[in-house]
Amino acid sequence: MKNILLGVVLLPFCGTCSQVLAQDASFNTVTTTKLSGDPVSLRITGQNSPAWDASARMISYEFEAAGKAQIRSYRGGGWDTYLQFLTSQNTNQGGEPSVRLHIDHAGYIGIGTTSPTSLLELKAPSDYDGTTALRITNNASDYGRANLVLTGRLQNGNDGWAFGTYGRNSIVFAKNTASSGQNIGSIGSEKYSIQLEGNSDALGFLSSQLGSAPAMVLHQNGNIGIGTINPAGKLDVNFSNGEPKGLAIFSSPNNPVNSPVGGIRFSWYANNLAEIQMVRGIGASDGLGLAFLTSASNSNAADERMRISSGGNVSIGTTDAKGYKLAVAGNMIAESVKVKLQGAWPDEVFSEGNKPSPLAEVERFIVENKHLPEIPSAGEVSKTGIDLGDMNARLLKKIEELTLYVIEQDKQRGQDRVLIGKLTERVNSLENKKGKQPR
Repeated sequence: MKNILLGVVLLPFCGTCSQVLAQDASFNTVTTTKLSGDPVSLRITGQNSPAWDASARMISYEFEAAGKAQIRSYRGGGWDTYLQFLTSQNTNQGGEPSVRLHIDHAGYIGIGTTSPTSLLELKAPSDYDGTTALRITNNASDYGRANLVLTGRLQNGNDGWAFGTYGRNSIVFAKNTASSGQNIGSIGSEKYSIQLEGNSDALGFLSSQLGSAPAMVLHQNGNIGIGTINPAGKLDVNFSNGEPKGLAIFSSPNNPVNSPVGGIRFSWYANNLAEIQMVRGIGASDGLGLAFLTSASNSNAADERMRISSGGNVSIGTTDAKGYKLAVAGNMIAESVKVKLQGAWPDEVFSEGNKPSPLAEVERFIVENKHLPEIPSAGEVSKTGIDLGDMNARLLKKIEELTLYVIEQDKQRGQDRVLIGKLTERVNSLENKKGKQPR
């Protein structure tokens, strides 16, 4: 009898069939009849030894001007059996077909792999191949959706997930509604989901608490938006409706005092850094401050340049403002500085009845203290510094007092000029009288 090669004819593998149609090597139809009471219409028997690939038996579909397609089975080391489906690629001229689908003894199915580790495993030909996909297409003539729902013996209160539910193309994470050990075919209320955001070219991440508006989106250009589906930068945090904050960074309360508890780092290449850090205060009960750090050129370490304390004090070049609103450790230059005192401006010098101290008293004070009254000494300035607003007020007071001294001296000089004029006239009169006397 000739070897039987099955042609491209459907084999009616059913329990009620009495015949199987095939073709021989000359493409003639061959009829096989099953035995009475035997449900097997076509049996291919292999030996027990050797095992594994060497024991393979197959049905082969072969074409004169094309490749092969095969159904192959082999046994393992025990009672285990395996089933494979093989096809040839368009470029495989005369070569052996490759395994496309593999079913192992436990029922695990592998597509692209002969060693599946789950009930269904898909694997591309290589790590760089982009053809790995599981596609579910809704081929309805009207609008609809294609769903893949995962169900089973799930415990009540645990999280489950599904594809394509709730009327949109999405991955949904939801809470299961059945008790432990029961088979279920549905999921409970939606908690979180991932979906395509319509015409915005973005992948949206949704929370049921926020409704249909995505909490975060990943745009196809790589931008990430939080609170917006059209992020304008790599990270766009947008908030509205009176929300108190857009970006929150939290940390453990166990960080030591005067140390960072969180922050944002900006990096350009490897050795250029800039940071904004949240810093615990110097005191154990102090709140959080903000520290601003930059790095020198080609340095991978950032140094603190400025700090804003929890009380609003600003330190530049130092970490402690010593209670001042602005502390600068170093030089400062400005085209204009405006100082506005909360107290009264010292215009009382010109008030009616106010008289400056006599110059004799001022002279004695200077001789004894080596500085003007109400002006700090060199030692005081070295120790406590200079309050610009207060110092300007003091200097203005001294200028106004000096003005009063000058005015007083000018009045005195005027009186002196009058007196000198009278004395000059009297002297001249006396000299004239003396000159008229006879010799």
